[in-house]
Amino acid sequence: MRNTSKMRKADIWSKDIVVQDCGGLLAENSDWEGDAGLLYMVNHVFDTNKALLNRTRPELRVDDIAFLVTAGTGRRAIAYARDGARAIIVEVGLIRALWTRAASIAHLPGVLANAFPIAEDIDQSWMAESCDSVPGMSDWDCSGDRAEYCVDLFLHMLEYVVVHEIAHHVRGHLKLVNAETGLHLIDETEARTSKTPEVSAAEGFLVQDLEFDADAYGLELSLAAMDEKHPFAMQWDQASATEWQFQLIFAQLMVAQVIDDARKADGAYSADGHPAPLHRAINYGNLVSRSLQDLVGGPLQAYVDMHAVAWSEAGYVAKGLSYPKGRWHDDHGKEMATGDYQLLEERYFASSRRIDGLSRG
Repeated sequence: MRNTSKMRKADIWSKDIVVQDCGGLLAENSDWEGDAGLLYMVNHVFDTNKALLNRTRPELRVDDIAFLVTAGTGRRAIAYARDGARAIIVEVGLIRALWTRAASIAHLPGVLANAFPIAEDIDQSWMAESCDSVPGMSDWDCSGDRAEYCVDLFLHMLEYVVVHEIAHHVRGHLKLVNAETGLHLIDETEARTSKTPEVSAAEGFLVQDLEFDADAYGLELSLAAMDEKHPFAMQWDQASATEWQFQLIFAQLMVAQVIDDARKADGAYSADGHPAPLHRAINYGNLVSRSLQDLVGGPLQAYVDMHAVAWSEAGYVAKGLSYPKGRWHDDHGKEMATGDYQLLEERYFASSRRIDGLSRG
């Protein structure tokens, strides 16, 4: 039996100009069957989080957000609203890139070497910068626990993208951005704001505030969904908390590296006002660490140590994929200085307070 609700939502968006600009709906593309596995996994991630959030946060009304995968080969993820309808648009190019990154992790001997060692001479012939050829599981030269763990990391990457875009919607960010056409959208690669740079600066509002706030609230949504599934107060100990901490931080770092195509110098900001992926990753990792320590307990140092492990492993990935030295890694992998956790948290909270003030105003 066909899902008529999903069909009606697809009909609403099928000819939409933004959807068309992103390549049109993937399911209406004649070549979509080759991405059927990826499409299933990303829809599973969205549907699972939507169901959990509907139970624990029904006031957010996430059920009326359409999730649209388009045939675009870029790496765009967009929170979009039109005529009162809400949608998340993700180009299949981004999903392919994240899957290819998961496959790359599986085939880099220096990554996850302690938990899942593999041979140094593992086949890496298919690994490349571009995603023109997406590696299927049959191309993987590893199996068992390592492959399964890397697939789980891929699902965590997808979840980070999904909850981040949901957060743009439920935090009211789209009311703050508006193109002259009346389209309300936040494109992770091209932000548009209804306020001029001068007005934005005067009011203390920056596009980067939206991104920091969406990262922070997206994490809150992930925590809420997990608590609904496995309550923190009943089923968690420090070991399980730090393991999930590693997965969340490492997955976000992989997404940040994938979207960091320009390879700007550390600390650089894009022209449209988005914060550099590196800055977002630093803040996000610290917030994950502090949040799980608050929820589950145990000494902060254990979470600080796992934070360093996630950054170090991500550094080995960057080095293995030939990112320039100093960009996500140095010669020995990159362990990012954590600084003062509470001070870094404050950067998120300051952004959120500015968003709250504008939303009320």
